[in-house]
Amino acid sequence: MGTEDTPVFPELHQGAARIAQGSVECAEAVLSGRAVHAVNFAGGLHHAARAKASGFCVYNDAAVAIRRLLDGGVSRVVYLDVDAHHGDGTQEIFSEDPRVMTISLHQTGASLFPGTGFPNETGGRGAEGTAVNVALPPHTGDAGWLRAFHAVVPPLVRAFAPEAVVSQHGCDSHLSLIHI
Repeated sequence: MGTEDTPVFPELHQGAARIAQGSVECAEAVLSGRAVHAVNFAGGLHHAARAKASGFCVYNDAAVAIRRLLDGGVSRVVYLDVDAHHGDGTQEIFSEDPRVMTISLHQTGASLFPGTGFPNETGGRGAEGTAVNVALPPHTGDAGWLRAFHAVVPPLVRAFAPEAVVSQHGCDSHLSLIHI
């Protein structure tokens, strides 16, 4: 068993920490003005929560990037998650922070891991309305997905008026996952 200073699986910790650091470096590049857009192709570990790993995600790189943006003076961030799975960890981490709006388009949790992301999940105390979940039925095709995206995302982003957007595109697209 590992200790606080020695993880049980050091290689897993090291790999996940490097991914998280890459997303922090993206946030720092934006904050410093060195970049307008930045990407971490290894990122997208959106299931890790504040105090636990989940769904192959040890550390939530999107959440640490968002935290870095907030700590760097950004007043509002939209987190947009279009992975086939709900971005549960990121939503949980910022559920009571009104400076962060999480928007997730995903296959319904009634039929897909992690079993969350229902429309009634709307944000925690003091941040009501900042968690938005579009839970799509299995076998939603391109037209249905695009209709949902265009009906929900642009108006919410305009209304929230973020200074930064952190997006998570996932490693499994909506359509390919639901046909497995």
